[in-house]
Amino acid sequence: MSKTVKNFLTSREHMKNQMLDYLCIALGLMFYTIGWTCFLLPYKIVTGALTGLSAIVYYVSGIPIYQTYLTLNVIMLIAALKILGLRFLLKTIYAIVLLLSAHPSQSCKAATRSWL
Repeated sequence: MSKTVKNFLTSREHMKNQMLDYLCIALGLMFYTIGWTCFLLPYKIVTGALTGLSAIVYYVSGIPIYQTYLTLNVIMLIAALKILGLRFLLKTIYAIVLLLSAHPSQSCKAATRSWL
């Protein structure tokens, strides 16, 4: 097999793996958003990590969750770029944009409709 054909097959396989990664991220975030919006937020249950911290800020100060979440993520992304690299950063930005597109300040019906 020539080097060009081998590179093409390798790049096609790499592209397929990348697309599968992004599809899995989207599917996981869809379930996460529905669960968080429909089950956790209405009962004021706080999760961990940045979403939980954003929920606490919302409950205490009234600042919308998506604003706190985005602000904290920008700070974390700057550190992630230096430590984890560009590929990880792009996948993280993709996940943040998807999560913010159905941000938890919406109702359960609105959040599920925005994904479908």
